[in-house]
Amino acid sequence: MDTRLKCQEIIKSVLQNHANYRTTLPDDYISQVLFDARRGQYLVLDIGWSADKYLMPHLFI
Repeated sequence: MDTRLKCQEIIKSVLQNHANYRTTLPDDYISQVLFDARRGQYLVLDIGWSADKYLMPHLFI
């Protein structure tokens, strides 16, 4: 496997594991993972609500 492809798979795996972990926490965040492998761009977006307050998104790129 090409080194670049292997690195992309590792990055995807780490980000997906983070999103999966977030679902186990007792807060009201929802994690969304976005991949653009062609451009080598990856994004984890954590968003949510707590009662009537919006939880600020955290971006991991």
